[in-house]
Amino acid sequence: HHFKDATEMRLAISESISLDPRTLHSKAKHHNGLFGIMFDGLDVAFRVSSNIANVVKVSARPPKKQQQGNRERDDEEKDVAAKEHVRDTNGRRKHGLRTKEWLTALEEELKQRSNSS
Repeated sequence: HHFKDATEMRLAISESISLDPRTLHSKAKHHNGLFGIMFDGLDVAFRVSSNIANVVKVSARPPKKQQQGNRERDDEEKDVAAKEHVRDTNGRRKHGLRTKEWLTALEEELKQRSNSS
């Protein structure tokens, strides 16, 4: 990561989210909800409600695998990751998992945390 400290990281994430990185489709179809971005080696999940974004989770991304130059194998890995658990043993999103699947699993995790509190 390229941050001097946690404060600098929080500021960079805040500035990025303030630019509203959602796709046009997300803005048009899903005004509110849980969204995620990849940011400098981090998975950042944030919830939007009434045009206000709140970061709900930041986690380190697993290191990328060596480029294999085989798109078919990459697609195969995505399919396998989608069928398996969505997190690795450290609780990070598995490499290659689609954002929708990751956010669905994260939404469930947040609900479970909320219910246990």
